[in-house]
Amino acid sequence: MNIIDDTSASGYIDTGFEGISTSFTEVEIIRTTEFNVLARAKRYGKWWMLKGIAPKAAGNMAHIQMLRKEFETIMSLNCPAVVQVVSLETVGDLGMCIVMEYVEGKTLNGFIETNPPKRERLRIVAQLLDAVEYIHSHGIAHRDLKPSNIMVADNGGGVKIIDFGLADSDRNAILKQPGGTRRYMSPEQETQYECDVRNDIYSLGVILRDMNLGWKYRHISARCVLPIDKRYQSIADLKEAFWRIDRFGIIAARSVYAVIIVAAALAVWLGRGTGNGTASQSEIDSLHNVIATTRAGIDSVKIKATHQIDSMQALLSGTRTQLAEMNRLDSIAKAENEALNRLVNAGYAILERKWKTNLAKFNSMTVEEQKDCAIDLLQYDLFDALNNYANSLRNSQSPEVVEFVHKKVTERMLFIYQPKIMEITNKLFNGEV
Repeated sequence: MNIIDDTSASGYIDTGFEGISTSFTEVEIIRTTEFNVLARAKRYGKWWMLKGIAPKAAGNMAHIQMLRKEFETIMSLNCPAVVQVVSLETVGDLGMCIVMEYVEGKTLNGFIETNPPKRERLRIVAQLLDAVEYIHSHGIAHRDLKPSNIMVADNGGGVKIIDFGLADSDRNAILKQPGGTRRYMSPEQETQYECDVRNDIYSLGVILRDMNLGWKYRHISARCVLPIDKRYQSIADLKEAFWRIDRFGIIAARSVYAVIIVAAALAVWLGRGTGNGTASQSEIDSLHNVIATTRAGIDSVKIKATHQIDSMQALLSGTRTQLAEMNRLDSIAKAENEALNRLVNAGYAILERKWKTNLAKFNSMTVEEQKDCAIDLLQYDLFDALNNYANSLRNSQSPEVVEFVHKKVTERMLFIYQPKIMEITNKLFNGEV
């Protein structure tokens, strides 16, 4: 046996080597918002994303707590479809920053603009729903799902959800506040302080509409944006709606295959009959069995397809009912607002008329008695007059509107009329009325 002693060494051609720095270098500001700054920087030979506090908000304890809260939220998650964070540390002039992975890819908007095939869009939707379901399983609501916060990675085309700045969970006891992005934010987020996973389902409905998945999926996105108690209550419910549509497609395809099998069997039988004159009884019996089995399969598929169609029609009917109810509630809200404006204007006219009518009663009173009497007259006379106005609506407005106006009258609406009260009081005691 010949042993060859190869003492040559393998290696790179050394024309210079970039050292691996333990500090952040090549810091590049990507975007600065009102409260935050995003930067890209290199450390250990790879790129990282840094999220810090904008200079004008630096030192603000509330924003420092929000940054810490975001870091703790993402650190509690371990999912390939959620951006990964590694530390919270001070980085040069940027100050305290969340250090997270840098995602090479494009936003969901950028992905949609490439006009990908429908199967690719459905693949992204499936990954997105799985990721949001994982986040919700940890008791966290993202509260700011939108295309710019969803990345599609270049390497493999996987989904990455980023920016948990508004994310919240029941276990967090601080920084409870409304928040979100217009268009993608659910209506209740404008006033609701507590997080709710159904906020994210509303946002997903708008995103699904942006992805243009076709008419079969429109009722899914439509239900996502219904009032909170009528939309899907969990991601599992939303995924099941997709499964039903896909299942219906499979059943339809099987029906076509069954028809093809029957047609092929008949063609073979007729072909044999033409070539040989007559087919043997055993061959005929065999074909009858194939046809009977195929017919039974077709009948089974038809029954399942009918059930699926009935289910979809029931869902569409329910959606129409919900839309009609939404329109009804919207009409009531508009009527209430108009009635309230008329009530306020009527109150102003009543104030002027009542003061001028009752001026004669003040001549025999002291200044203090005049003030007390003025306040009593103002409150009780105004209340009676507004109550009469509310009663006059009974024949022209719906019961809901009448009840709404009566409620406002019961509260006397003094917070609305307070400036007018002060104006008339000053005129009275300055002798201007």
